[in-house]
Amino acid sequence: MVVLFCNNLKNLQRSLVKLFFLPTSVALIHFSALNGLASVNTPLEITLAQFKQVPCLTEERYSYYKGIIYSLSYPKMRALRAFCSLPDLKAAEAIDVLEKLVFFPLSFDQARFLEMFLSLSDVTIDDGWKFLELTSSLEFTAIQAMGEFGQTDNLTTEDVYAMLNSISLLEDSGRWAVKALFSIQNLSAAEARAGIEIISTMSQKQHGAAEQVCVLVRSSPNRLVEILQVVSTLNDTNATNIAALYIDESLTLGNALDWLKDYFSHSEASQETIYFTFSKPRKTTLLNSFSDASDYLIWKINNLHSVTNEFGSEIGTGTLVQSSSETLRELFEKLHPGAQRRYSKQFQQAIDTDRKYDAAAALKQATALARTLTARDLTSANIYILLSRGSELYDSSFRDILVPVLIKRIQQSFNANLLEFLINTDPENGFVSDFIVSCAQKGKLTAFFPTDPLEQRKILDLVTGSAFQNEQSLILFSATFTTLLQKLQPEVRTYLLKEIIKTIKLPNSTFALQLRVILQYYLEKYPGLLSASDKEMLLEFFSLYGTVDLSPLVVTDFSRWKQDGRLNSLSIFQHDDDGRSSYLSNSRNLIDHGYKPRLSNTLNLLPQNSLVAKQARELLEKEKEQPGSAIGSLYTLSVRTPLIVEWHKDLNDIELSHAVAVYQDRITQRQLLKLYIENNLEMFAQRGHSYWRKEQLLEPMQHLLDAGEITQQDIGSLNRFMSIGSCGGIRVYTELNKLFDNTIDILATVGTGKAVVNDPYNQMLFEIIATTQDTISWEEIAQKSQSIFAEERGSDYLLPGSLPAILHKMMDTRTSPK
Repeated sequence: MVVLFCNNLKNLQRSLVKLFFLPTSVALIHFSALNGLASVNTPLEITLAQFKQVPCLTEERYSYYKGIIYSLSYPKMRALRAFCSLPDLKAAEAIDVLEKLVFFPLSFDQARFLEMFLSLSDVTIDDGWKFLELTSSLEFTAIQAMGEFGQTDNLTTEDVYAMLNSISLLEDSGRWAVKALFSIQNLSAAEARAGIEIISTMSQKQHGAAEQVCVLVRSSPNRLVEILQVVSTLNDTNATNIAALYIDESLTLGNALDWLKDYFSHSEASQETIYFTFSKPRKTTLLNSFSDASDYLIWKINNLHSVTNEFGSEIGTGTLVQSSSETLRELFEKLHPGAQRRYSKQFQQAIDTDRKYDAAAALKQATALARTLTARDLTSANIYILLSRGSELYDSSFRDILVPVLIKRIQQSFNANLLEFLINTDPENGFVSDFIVSCAQKGKLTAFFPTDPLEQRKILDLVTGSAFQNEQSLILFSATFTTLLQKLQPEVRTYLLKEIIKTIKLPNSTFALQLRVILQYYLEKYPGLLSASDKEMLLEFFSLYGTVDLSPLVVTDFSRWKQDGRLNSLSIFQHDDDGRSSYLSNSRNLIDHGYKPRLSNTLNLLPQNSLVAKQARELLEKEKEQPGSAIGSLYTLSVRTPLIVEWHKDLNDIELSHAVAVYQDRITQRQLLKLYIENNLEMFAQRGHSYWRKEQLLEPMQHLLDAGEITQQDIGSLNRFMSIGSCGGIRVYTELNKLFDNTIDILATVGTGKAVVNDPYNQMLFEIIATTQDTISWEEIAQKSQSIFAEERGSDYLLPGSLPAILHKMMDTRTSPK
């Protein structure tokens, strides 16, 4: 340590000081003799004056050592003044402090804290140096945590040492809680030590709640320890929610305790019951806190989609089986306690016998169960809030985890009546619209729908209130309208049709045209859902306004696609278990339909003579000789390098080409997409989980546009086809249309993507186009590919030519339907 070095080499130090700071007749700055501190202004003048007033310091010694003070940094001047303020300090001791400070590394915060510490009644010089030694190794957040510890009442040196030790052991979240603790006015030393002791036992989420408790307590610390003790017993969900609640500056200390005692300290099962006994304002207060705190639960449930790292990225099976037993155990022990209990024996036996594949399998099963248990632990009101923020949830989190839990709760407690649930859960309608919109966008609104006509009508009013605002909101709901019609009772269906007609005010605006198309679409495509009176009403309407010619909206200029004698696609997979299985299944499907592999020329990112290119050519030769034998190795090579394999065959004098690649990084993806646009490839397929869609498509495309590397004119120069193989939602569908100026055709799902649909559709689409007339419509393509969607495999898929697709095409500025 620096201090020990200085003590052991004291004579050497004094020699160095004399060598570098010999008195000189030339003053470094003008300094007049001072009789006190009142007339001084600068930090140097104040320091010199205070040093001069140390008892027994002669004028000769002062003149000798003041030159050293000139050289001190500002923090060291403050430290010297702090030592000089000690009542029993002697001249020799002051000089010793000065000489040590010359070589002691000191920060501004240390100097500030030293001033507070040396103001304690029982402190000595040795305590001061011990304090500096302890604080010299503190991390930034620990220094921040010390904050204003000096304003704590009745502190002793022992208190400070104990608190410093505790703070050094805390993680960052705990240190921020301690910083808030020290900001409380009139805090006693006993309360401070007790508070830090409790904070040291807390989780990160409890730390967040503790920080807000300290902010809330402000100048009334008498109930602090009591509240912190209760907070330390909360689970992470309740701690996060109450932290959001305590942000409310109007909340009193009494209110804070009431919320703990009346709600948060109870079990989740009790909270479920207690919630529905609250008044309307209290329910709204809770819902707002759930909403403010929802990021944590969304992050937690999303990250349980698979075994993931701390950033939420999936850890593939290959990586798991190569991991140490300790790493696997750490991942397992982070899971929900119920999931650990269920799979602990299976997992432990696999670890004990070094069966890594079995251990990884048990870990995956436990993770899947943990996701469900995490949802089941939540109250219905909390799930309701999470679903109202549906666009931030992974589709699987929304559709497969949270929705089934809430549906079951509504069935059990509200007679399967959505309206009754909404009235009792959100009586002031703070989140009803967001909930309805999210469920509609995720294709799950009808799963909640009641059967009673009167209740259906009330729910429908909520739906139309959100849907009939503008063109975009109408499109967001269009994906569920068909299912909605099927759910509605006949009289409610009539009511909906009348509401649509009533909303049409300017019949030739885009919004009105879209509403007219909706009516026309249902009359033409689903006449069986309409009563005789409904049909008569619609026919009368169309006799007045006329019908819209939909033919330009359900076809694509395939002659443009085929004019170069090629049909080209690019599919991007991901480096995870789902990406690998999709890559292999897609390759096998192409092999089964006569496609041969080669290196891509159009999309090539590898130097021709590179080692990777050589390895790839060897694997491709092996694949040609024995189909299917090398696709696993090609995937592995594609993970490490930007290898683009192209599967091709000739059909009807047209070359069909499907390029496949594995996502590398942002820069590589931008290069690929730029080549995709510049070379006018007709199809892009995004494969893998929905959360990869931004990295694979949306962000790189937007970057290319913002950087001017491609233009909107480049994008709109060809009506492309997008195959979105991942789980989807109508909002993402809309984002893609907007990005491509409503000029694209899309195969997507508002449910769960399936390789048994995506693989054959992408392959079959080009083959249908290559062997039929250029004027074939998307409806005819749907008929020719209907085998793919047998057995309800395509129940959640939106095909080109569907109602949402038509409504988007109507917003294309190049299209003017009449």
